[in-house]
Amino acid sequence: MVNTLAQFGGLIGPWCIGLIKDSTGSFSWALVGIAGFLLVASAIAATMRVKPRETDLTSAIPSTVSH
Repeated sequence: MVNTLAQFGGLIGPWCIGLIKDSTGSFSWALVGIAGFLLVASAIAATMRVKPRETDLTSAIPSTVSH
């Protein structure tokens, strides 16, 4: 999934830069557009759950432990 999204970004990124540059005549606005995508991606990454749920931790521990 991650590799698919990365490949999609590699395809869409240059296309977006060219589209914005052709529309505005400036690479500056194209870079601002790409920076906007970066901010959205950062916001998504910041809201992702980092700590596993308690149920995930208890299911990973075996119920019987022999010494």
